[in-house]
Amino acid sequence: MDDHTDTLTAPPETAPQRFLKLFGPPLCVLATGLIMTALAERESTTIAWIYGALISGFSAFVCALIAFRWHRQIEVSAAIREELLALNLQFNNAQTEKRILRQALEDSEQRSRDLVSLSGGIVFELDEHGKAGFVSAAVSELLGLEPIELAGVAVDSLISEPDRNGFHETLNTARVERQLQRTELHLMDVDQHLIPTTLRVLVLHDTLHGFSGFRLSMQPPASLRWARIF
Repeated sequence: MDDHTDTLTAPPETAPQRFLKLFGPPLCVLATGLIMTALAERESTTIAWIYGALISGFSAFVCALIAFRWHRQIEVSAAIREELLALNLQFNNAQTEKRILRQALEDSEQRSRDLVSLSGGIVFELDEHGKAGFVSAAVSELLGLEPIELAGVAVDSLISEPDRNGFHETLNTARVERQLQRTELHLMDVDQHLIPTTLRVLVLHDTLHGFSGFRLSMQPPASLRWARIF
């Protein structure tokens, strides 16, 4: 960026340089015309003197007009160049900020996935009807089911029949009080074996629509997790 800027930026003009660029050509033409007029005067030709003066004046006027327009064009070009440099700098800054934000988001998502994996429990995200959206990979280890199999499935079907009322009451309490709720219940694995589990519930709120579902954590006892691993 610095190299690009240096190649486009010219040193500022001094006042004498600007004067010479603007008035140098017409002054030269005027001086030439005056010399020609003086020579014509020495020939004692009045008409020639008049024509020479007219031609000199007209030439000086044309040159002055051209020089003025040329000078204005230089100023406009310089202004456009400065504006392009400013826009380019803003664009580069925006791109840099975008990359930083994207990296921060990716780091946050990776951190969340790592924490879910390290917790050893199952994490669910449910919609307002209690159906599963996101399901962590630990469900395959603890229940023998793949996360994709549970997409759109009502999570209460994984809970033992006697504990389902308590499950729904915990969800309702979390929704009303908007605080973390906890209870003990039993999950059923793919072979219908009961697994004691600690349930924790948080409510999800969308800024536009308000209540949007639940986030659950189902944590079996540590001894049971290690037994299933080994």
